[in-house]
Amino acid sequence: MSLRDLRPIATDPVIKESGAQQDIADIIAEHTEELRRLQLYLLPRIRHLESLGITAALKRGEEDRDKLVHYGTTCKTKCKPLARKSAASESTCIQKCYAENPLKPRLDACSDLRWLPF
Repeated sequence: MSLRDLRPIATDPVIKESGAQQDIADIIAEHTEELRRLQLYLLPRIRHLESLGITAALKRGEEDRDKLVHYGTTCKTKCKPLARKSAASESTCIQKCYAENPLKPRLDACSDLRWLPF
Protein backbone atom coordinates (compact mmCIF):
# COMPACT_ATOMS: atom_id res chain seq x y z
CA MET A 1 0.00 0.00 0.00
CA SER A 2 1.36 3.41 -0.91
CA LEU A 3 1.52 6.53 1.21
CA ARG A 4 -1.06 8.04 -1.13
CA ASP A 5 -3.43 5.22 -0.12
CA LEU A 6 -2.59 5.30 3.59
CA ARG A 7 -2.98 9.01 4.33
CA PRO A 8 -6.77 9.16 3.77
CA ILE A 9 -7.20 6.07 5.95
CA ALA A 10 -5.54 7.85 8.86
CA THR A 11 -8.30 10.47 8.93
CA ASP A 12 -11.16 8.04 8.35
CA PRO A 13 -13.73 8.36 11.18
CA VAL A 14 -14.11 4.57 11.40
CA ILE A 15 -10.35 4.21 11.99
CA LYS A 16 -10.50 6.91 14.67
CA GLU A 17 -13.34 5.10 16.44
CA SER A 18 -11.61 1.72 16.22
CA GLY A 19 -8.49 3.00 17.95
CA ALA A 20 -6.28 1.98 15.04
CA GLN A 21 -5.37 5.57 14.19
CA GLN A 22 -2.00 5.36 15.99
CA ASP A 23 -1.17 2.09 14.21
CA ILE A 24 -1.88 3.73 10.84
CA ALA A 25 0.15 6.79 11.86
CA ASP A 26 3.09 4.52 12.78
CA ILE A 27 2.89 2.75 9.42
CA ILE A 28 2.77 6.09 7.60
CA ALA A 29 5.79 7.34 9.56
CA GLU A 30 7.74 4.17 8.75
CA HIS A 31 6.92 4.37 5.02
CA THR A 32 7.70 8.08 4.96
CA GLU A 33 11.12 7.42 6.48
CA GLU A 34 11.81 4.64 3.97
CA LEU A 35 10.82 6.93 1.09
CA ARG A 36 13.04 9.69 2.45
CA ARG A 37 16.03 7.34 2.68
CA LEU A 38 15.45 6.10 -0.86
CA GLN A 39 15.13 9.65 -2.19
CA LEU A 40 18.31 10.75 -0.40
CA TYR A 41 20.13 7.92 -2.12
CA LEU A 42 18.60 8.16 -5.60
CA LEU A 43 18.10 11.88 -6.22
CA PRO A 44 21.81 12.77 -6.47
CA ARG A 45 22.33 9.79 -8.82
CA ILE A 46 19.22 10.09 -11.00
CA ARG A 47 20.82 12.06 -13.83
CA HIS A 48 23.44 9.30 -14.20
CA LEU A 49 20.87 6.50 -14.47
CA GLU A 50 19.40 5.21 -17.70
CA SER A 51 16.03 6.92 -18.17
CA LEU A 52 14.52 3.97 -20.05
CA GLY A 53 15.40 1.68 -17.13
CA ILE A 54 13.83 4.08 -14.62
CA THR A 55 10.69 4.37 -16.76
CA ALA A 56 10.42 0.58 -17.07
CA ALA A 57 10.89 0.15 -13.30
CA LEU A 58 8.20 2.74 -12.56
CA LYS A 59 5.79 1.02 -14.96
CA ARG A 60 6.51 -2.39 -13.42
CA GLY A 61 5.92 -0.95 -9.95
CA GLU A 62 2.56 0.49 -11.00
CA GLU A 63 1.54 -2.85 -12.52
CA ASP A 64 2.60 -4.71 -9.38
CA ARG A 65 0.63 -2.26 -7.22
CA ASP A 66 -2.49 -2.77 -9.36
CA LYS A 67 -2.09 -6.55 -9.18
CA LEU A 68 -1.67 -6.35 -5.42
CA VAL A 69 -4.89 -4.34 -5.07
CA HIS A 70 -6.72 -6.87 -7.25
CA TYR A 71 -5.24 -9.77 -5.28
CA GLY A 72 -6.29 -8.08 -2.02
CA THR A 73 -9.86 -7.81 -3.28
CA THR A 74 -9.78 -11.51 -4.17
CA CYS A 75 -8.50 -12.39 -0.69
CA LYS A 76 -11.19 -10.33 1.02
CA THR A 77 -13.91 -11.93 -1.12
CA LYS A 78 -12.54 -15.41 -0.44
CA CYS A 79 -12.29 -14.85 3.32
CA LYS A 80 -15.49 -12.83 3.83
CA PRO A 81 -17.64 -15.90 4.67
CA LEU A 82 -15.33 -16.62 7.61
CA ALA A 83 -16.32 -13.29 9.19
CA ARG A 84 -19.57 -14.93 10.30
CA LYS A 85 -17.50 -17.49 12.17
CA SER A 86 -15.18 -14.94 13.81
CA ALA A 87 -13.17 -11.85 12.98
CA ALA A 88 -9.99 -13.72 13.90
CA SER A 89 -10.78 -16.45 11.36
CA GLU A 90 -11.27 -13.89 8.62
CA SER A 91 -8.08 -12.08 9.57
CA THR A 92 -6.06 -15.33 9.59
CA CYS A 93 -7.48 -16.25 6.20
CA ILE A 94 -6.53 -12.85 4.73
CA GLN A 95 -3.01 -13.06 6.16
CA LYS A 96 -2.58 -16.56 4.71
CA CYS A 97 -3.94 -15.43 1.37
CA TYR A 98 -1.50 -12.50 1.22
CA ALA A 99 1.37 -14.81 2.20
CA GLU A 100 0.53 -17.04 -0.78
CA ASN A 101 0.52 -14.09 -3.19
CA PRO A 102 2.81 -14.94 -6.14
CA LEU A 103 3.97 -11.30 -6.14
CA LYS A 104 5.12 -11.51 -2.52
CA PRO A 105 8.80 -12.38 -3.16
CA ARG A 106 9.24 -9.46 -5.56
CA LEU A 107 7.30 -7.05 -3.35
CA ASP A 108 9.33 -8.09 -0.32
CA ALA A 109 12.58 -7.60 -2.23
CA CYS A 110 11.48 -4.13 -3.31
CA SER A 111 10.49 -3.22 0.23
CA ASP A 112 13.83 -4.31 1.72
CA LEU A 113 16.04 -1.22 1.85
CA ARG A 114 18.88 -2.81 3.80
CA TRP A 115 21.06 -2.36 0.72
CA LEU A 116 21.09 1.41 1.26
CA PRO A 117 24.42 2.59 2.70
CA PHE A 118 22.67 4.82 5.26
